[in-house]
Amino acid sequence: MKDKLLFCFMLMSFLGFSQTKIGAELGVGISNRTNIDEFLERTEGILSIQSEIGTNFALVTQLDLAERWFLKTGAVYQSFSYTEKVDAELLAFPKELEPYYCFLPSEEQVGLTSIKYRYNFIEIPFVVNYQFAQSCEECGWKWFAGVGPTVSWLLQKNVKTPLIKDGNYIDVDCVPPEGLLLGAQAVIGGEYKFSGQQFLNFSLVYDQQIQPIYRDENAYSLYSIGVRVAYYFVFNAIK
Repeated sequence: MKDKLLFCFMLMSFLGFSQTKIGAELGVGISNRTNIDEFLERTEGILSIQSEIGTNFALVTQLDLAERWFLKTGAVYQSFSYTEKVDAELLAFPKELEPYYCFLPSEEQVGLTSIKYRYNFIEIPFVVNYQFAQSCEECGWKWFAGVGPTVSWLLQKNVKTPLIKDGNYIDVDCVPPEGLLLGAQAVIGGEYKFSGQQFLNFSLVYDQQIQPIYRDENAYSLYSIGVRVAYYFVFNAIK
């Protein structure tokens, strides 16, 4: 308890003596799952696993650490998606994987079809960025790159497939997933200053979960590559 109070006090003190940028961010990109080759070898009937579009919305802040260094953090609502292309007639799973597919019907199926997965997370990044000295400051742009850890909480897993009579997404939680996931994020982008207190930020982001969503026999993690646009305004706690 004392450690938590000390951390909160240090954070508030840091915010009080730092220039802080607060803003909102929107993003879109492609997402997929890792260890795809291993998964395909272990599950008969899955022909391929394809990337899908994922989105994110965030309330973010940038805190100045030193000259040309800043920390980006905030709360990000993010979705990861991917699709399994399957031959329903051959679709069969080893016994250790059957619980992960409890949504499949018991009736015999035929033909090619798909199973689309969507995971929704709340993510908190802690990305340390460096602004390059050779930025185009006379035209208003400053370029930067950064890397840092992330912490994610899984909110919901949905599945959509023609194998289910209801064509909409359904909630699936056959096997309890890991609630808290650690990951890493790498960023490169530019920031445009269009007034003394307002900034526009464009970035290319690679977001990788390091911990698997499930353990045991069906361990895998998710990743995404996308572009994000953010609007910031400057907030000074002490003037």
